[in-house]
Amino acid sequence: MQDSGPMQVQKTVFISYRRTNVFTARAVYQYLTTHGYDAFLDFENIDAGSFEQVILNQIAARAHFIIVLTPSALERCSEPNDWLRREIEHAIDLKRNIVPLLFEDFDFGSMSQHLTGKLAVLSQYNGLRIPADYFDEAMHRLHSRYLNKPLEMILHPTPSSDQPKIRQQVEANASAPSPSSEKTKAEEHFEHGFKKYEQGDFSGALDELINAIDLHPEFAEAYYHRGRAYVMHSEIDKAIEDWEKALTLLLDDAKAHIVRTCLLRFQGFKEDALTEADKGVSLNPQYYEAYYQRANIRSDLEDYEGAINDYNEAIRLNPQYAVAYYNRGNARKAKGDLNGAIRDYKEAIHLNPQYADAYYNRGNARKAKGDVNGAIRDYNEAIHLNPQYSNTYYNRGLARYAKGDLDGAIADYTRSIELKNPQLYLPYNNRGLARSDKGDLDGAIADYNEAIRLNPQYAFAYNNRGLARRAKGDLDGAIADYNEAIRLNPQYALAYNNRGLAHYYKGDLDGAMQDYNEAIRLNPQYAVAYINRGLVYDKLGDRDKEISDYEAALRINPNHEIAKKNLAIARRQKREGK
Repeated sequence: MQDSGPMQVQKTVFISYRRTNVFTARAVYQYLTTHGYDAFLDFENIDAGSFEQVILNQIAARAHFIIVLTPSALERCSEPNDWLRREIEHAIDLKRNIVPLLFEDFDFGSMSQHLTGKLAVLSQYNGLRIPADYFDEAMHRLHSRYLNKPLEMILHPTPSSDQPKIRQQVEANASAPSPSSEKTKAEEHFEHGFKKYEQGDFSGALDELINAIDLHPEFAEAYYHRGRAYVMHSEIDKAIEDWEKALTLLLDDAKAHIVRTCLLRFQGFKEDALTEADKGVSLNPQYYEAYYQRANIRSDLEDYEGAINDYNEAIRLNPQYAVAYYNRGNARKAKGDLNGAIRDYKEAIHLNPQYADAYYNRGNARKAKGDVNGAIRDYNEAIHLNPQYSNTYYNRGLARYAKGDLDGAIADYTRSIELKNPQLYLPYNNRGLARSDKGDLDGAIADYNEAIRLNPQYAFAYNNRGLARRAKGDLDGAIADYNEAIRLNPQYALAYNNRGLAHYYKGDLDGAMQDYNEAIRLNPQYAVAYINRGLVYDKLGDRDKEISDYEAALRINPNHEIAKKNLAIARRQKREGK
């Protein structure tokens, strides 16, 4: 052990960093070495047998401990055996002069979930923020103010057995080309993309990650995260291509399992993907991303309880993970837990107020609960944040229709059509309904025609066109449409009821009776079908059966005014012998 002497200015530095920030770390290293510092940077891999001791000895041998902090740097520090964590802990134990370098909007406040145990004090050290455009100025402050001060500490000389490995690192750093501005800029874009994805800004994330890969075509982590961003844009082929590329590049085992998980999932091999995700979780039980990806697969397989358990664990490990709250909300909604879903969407929005998808899905959950006004407020905000999302207009149109705002609904369906809704037949069909309610039967039929052209298997559009044709007096056309709706969906009780009405208006009481019977068989709680069958019994003069049907309708819906009125008339007619 060697005493460095009281209160001396020391020029020995250990640089700690995450591999995704290697070029940024090397830029710091090169600046310091050219200004007279003896800096250590683990650049070339040290063999596994001696890695641990060499690294710990180098921290002990140096007065200053610099850590490169970016939005992605601490994501795995909640794992007890994470090497970045162990390096920081060792520096804290040895009371080194710890200087956090804060890059790319790094914020300690959003990283608290990773700063557990000894790392809890890291945010208390005097960090230096490094603006991307003022790197040299920040480095000047680092060596002139943060490192250039007298220190009193005991330094431990490097063991002779480590000397060859240290020379190897020095020579590797010396012979490596200077980190280009393109590589450091690529890491800057990657960190911005990583942070935006975590916050749910998938478009912003995609733009940043495209830039990162353009500048650094061998950036494995960037390919992985860009693949995730492509998925959120429904560009699955591009995502698969990115993950295949990522697997050809250097990735640690845990990350490789996660990449293979994503690849298998979107190639359609769900069970294989689940097996791969299990391996990732087993290999690294503290890796929140592994739980998150396994949750996504379980949700795909409709194992919503299992998915929620995995989302819970991902959120426990990373409470700032907005997209995990969002997807847990989706799983809860699929289970029918609308209140739980709304709570999760609310938390996702709290973490990222720009999260348009979270507003959209909270709107859907509120609409499902009957809170139409709350749903419209959420759809409004989602449209404000993303005016190009056709489904939001479509669902706001449904909510406006439910409120009786037919003009507003038609405007929203029209905008959804203009934006090429991926299920374009839906806004056409629902615009037809709104137009029909306004009395524009020709406009309604034109919309139903288009819905049927786009999706000839869509039974609802045939049923709705049948209603419009019947309203125009075209009973044969209406029956033809109801026939097709029933052919496409033999369980379609509503279409049987509607065809029964058309038969009734044509005077075909037998046809009407058969259809009402089938409608009631398919849906024994169908009050309107009982009322309509009662009308047939009225025509046939069978008062007892007529009265029985109206009574059945009122048991289902005691407030049905038509049933009440018809029942009173039928009973009077029976008393009068009519």
